[in-house]
Amino acid sequence: MKFRGVIFILFLFLLLGVDSNAFPMNDLIRKLLGQPDVTFMQFAGYIEFLMLCRFPRPGCSSVGDAFVSVGPFIVTKDAHGLQTNSFSWNKGHFVPNLAIALLDENKQSKQSKFNLKGLVVPIVSTEVDMCLPLRVQFYFNIPEVQKAFHGNQTNLSYRWQGCFIANFKYNEADKDLDMLPGLKNLLQQSVPITIFSGDQDGIIPTEGTLQHLEKLAEELNIKLTKEETWNFRTKEGGLKYEFGDLLKFLTVKGGNYHVTSSRPSQAISIFSNFAINQLH
Repeated sequence: MKFRGVIFILFLFLLLGVDSNAFPMNDLIRKLLGQPDVTFMQFAGYIEFLMLCRFPRPGCSSVGDAFVSVGPFIVTKDAHGLQTNSFSWNKGHFVPNLAIALLDENKQSKQSKFNLKGLVVPIVSTEVDMCLPLRVQFYFNIPEVQKAFHGNQTNLSYRWQGCFIANFKYNEADKDLDMLPGLKNLLQQSVPITIFSGDQDGIIPTEGTLQHLEKLAEELNIKLTKEETWNFRTKEGGLKYEFGDLLKFLTVKGGNYHVTSSRPSQAISIFSNFAINQLH
């Protein structure tokens, strides 16, 4: 069954081998307010697609989050334009449930096949700009920006918000949904997975993540084959744990809960090395 809903296609699915010509050109974003010139294409609007949700956390918009950390742009300090994000991830971005859905689609489809190369999972020196989310919220409420995004076509009376906290209704059980079975499923299908987490993350401590991965490796009869520090430029980047050839866990020194914002250069380095290794 297909649904109609808003989806913002921000990233170039290089590792999936998706041809941009397959997207509906009516949903092409010609240019956003204050956007620098770019060589890639962006799409947004009401597009027919299989129901898919990708949010940074319950009640928050993945569109807004893209303009805070891993997207190709961040909002300028006057909140009326965009500037290029030097640490963008717009060359291949995956989450476990999406990866599983793609593999399931491969099994059912007799035609197109998604060439899934692997999985990078952020458990989500520079300082974090605490005002950036507020500037993003202001930017997305500019009528010209909403028009470029093909959004708010029904002229809603309320303002766009990055997160809905009050009166937000969702399945409480989803908060404690165990992702280990999904990761196990992917590893059993020989999909390599790299997970990284800031070593100063006070919400999801790295020790807890490591213990879960050790449990996962034990279930799959995979041994810890390497434990060492990894270097970023000329300094220590953090710790690296390798379980066989498919599962890796890296800590990011000095990174907090949002590694892509607190340590963007280290995060893009991890992702770039992962992508290069999988493509070769």
